[in-house]
Amino acid sequence: MFSIAVQPPAHARASRKIYPPVIAKGRLTSNTTEADVCYMFATAVLRDAEGNLLTDRLDGTLSASGMFLPERRAGDVVFMFPDLAVPYSGAYSVRVDVYKVDCTGEGAVLLDQAETRIFEVYDGDVPPERPSSEEWLIIRKLHDQGHRIPSCPS
Repeated sequence: MFSIAVQPPAHARASRKIYPPVIAKGRLTSNTTEADVCYMFATAVLRDAEGNLLTDRLDGTLSASGMFLPERRAGDVVFMFPDLAVPYSGAYSVRVDVYKVDCTGEGAVLLDQAETRIFEVYDGDVPPERPSSEEWLIIRKLHDQGHRIPSCPS
């Protein structure tokens, strides 16, 4: 249901914002409407190359509200993490957990999880990486809807 629509770069610098930003995306199901998007949120957690959770090693905004992204036949819900940073060198992935608030007062229900590819974090400078053309389309659509998108570091 959900996947990582915009992957982090293959190489990133420690303690710098990850660009392009991690964006998860999922298609709205037949029993989910655009109005339901405001009840959806996602959290980001860091994992090492062995899959261990590293709860204290991911900086930035670790939760994101759902944003509706209209498409031709239906719509998607996306979650953007614009300012994630990893302070230590190593090999990591980011797992995104997607939830929907249960309006009966029971809390939130885990809908799905998606994980980025593994990326390397270095203490020294790394050249900036640009999003792919497919990733750029998603970023552009969010920008056109008025969402603040981080710019590519120079």
